[in-house]
Amino acid sequence: MDTTSRILFVDDEPDFTDPFTEQLTNSGYIVVVARTPEEAVLRLKEAPVDLVLLDRKLHGRLGPDSGMDLIGQVRALSPSA
Repeated sequence: MDTTSRILFVDDEPDFTDPFTEQLTNSGYIVVVARTPEEAVLRLKEAPVDLVLLDRKLHGRLGPDSGMDLIGQVRALSPSA
């Protein structure tokens, strides 16, 4: 992965995502954060990503573990991720 790679970070805990986002951004990556599965889908529709960091226990409209439900949509919207 080169330093122009785009990363989607999907997690509802800012205390967890913020330090990693700052470190990755300082390293030259483009980091997009989504707090919900629905927001993640919107971000994927805006632009494809190279990597998705996903909270598998993410809560969404489908309840707990909605993060795992998002994998199919990631594959469809950003197949090279």
